[in-house]
Amino acid sequence: MRVIALSAGLVCCLAIALAADDRTVDFDRHIDFSTLKSFALHDGKVNSPSPELNNPLLVRRLGDAIRAALVAKGLQESAVNPDVIVDYSIVTEEFSASRGGPTAFTLGTLVIDLTKRDPKTLVWRSVYRDKEGSHAKLAQALPRDVAKSLEEYPAQQKAGGVPTPAPPVTQATPRDITPKAAAASAIEIIRSTRQHTQFVGGGEHPGLNVRFNELERTAQTVVDDDGTRPAATEDRISRFYRSLKDTEEFAISIANRTNEGSDSRARARDLVDKLRSLVAP
Repeated sequence: MRVIALSAGLVCCLAIALAADDRTVDFDRHIDFSTLKSFALHDGKVNSPSPELNNPLLVRRLGDAIRAALVAKGLQESAVNPDVIVDYSIVTEEFSASRGGPTAFTLGTLVIDLTKRDPKTLVWRSVYRDKEGSHAKLAQALPRDVAKSLEEYPAQQKAGGVPTPAPPVTQATPRDITPKAAAASAIEIIRSTRQHTQFVGGGEHPGLNVRFNELERTAQTVVDDDGTRPAATEDRISRFYRSLKDTEEFAISIANRTNEGSDSRARARDLVDKLRSLVAP
């Protein structure tokens, strides 16, 4: 009887966890969103080993859902001088009921970014986390998650809908960071972050550890490149920056999780800042 009661309790807790989707929205308080009339949609990115999710058909459905949601908000799609560029990505992480046990649920994080074209500025971001019992169920749910992600667009400004004045613009100090220098710094960031084993390592944030492995591998190829084959050099640099972006997006998903401890979220935000500093403005 005790075993049955315990099993029922675990099933109940798991059901609650699966139902607890989470959404966060952030936006630029200085932007008048009523001036943004048109958009262009970039191809989506999926970071998952699952064939149900790493699937061009699913990516296309998500793009169609984003397009439909923005058109319903009054925006028009335009390939010529759009007001905003829309990017979207999905990262997944599997969780088991017990260490080393079978997968209990899959967490998918859908990020939708709207970037003002001129000047190039991120003005709106939605992060939606969906917990499902399998990759297939997550693939079915993600197109519906798009509509939920865009429910709060356009952003409602305070003070009667009037954007707050932007702070004075200061001229940034020019910074020139080469790909080789950025790659070397990325390796150091990974090594220093891994020293905090309560944040990454062992069973802590295995998805981040996977991305660290890939980022470290691609960064090392850039560091070791001798430049004798320009085409190969360019490919290595491109792979490194893609991995850098994937790692940053996953760290953002950790920083935005409501079930994370304050220390873990702070370390994730610090990691995001360090990774972003490796890309020249």
